[in-house]
Amino acid sequence: MLKTIIILTLMFRVTNGQSIKLAESQLKTLLIRYFSEKNMPNLIGSRLFKSKEGLRVQLDIEHVNDDLNNTIYLCFKSLNKLSKVSEKPFSELFVIIHFKNDDIPLVISASNHCLDKFFDSTLFDKSDWKNNCLNIGNL
Repeated sequence: MLKTIIILTLMFRVTNGQSIKLAESQLKTLLIRYFSEKNMPNLIGSRLFKSKEGLRVQLDIEHVNDDLNNTIYLCFKSLNKLSKVSEKPFSELFVIIHFKNDDIPLVISASNHCLDKFFDSTLFDKSDWKNNCLNIGNL
């Protein structure tokens, strides 16, 4: 029901030429809904926090399938899309991937500005954005 209301509100704003800007609580609701879809990774948690540079977003994901690259891509593509409808644009994105076998979690960060260049263009492929935007490490 909530998903339907949000979608109808967004459609109404788009058709009337209004810009769509969502508050932090609305963004968190959309994240939960979006990551509950069947093809998406399992969302363990999310956090939005402010810094000098702007709004930062952290996702904690449980890795369940064999395609880690696709999991990373889906997470950052989703966050980049959400940033476009946020009242305050996201400056930096963090994805922490937790593995079922209790391995050390993988931490990946990226500047949202860098991701914009790649996700908004058809000239680049997945390896370009991974090589140019992502910083990968462990906790």
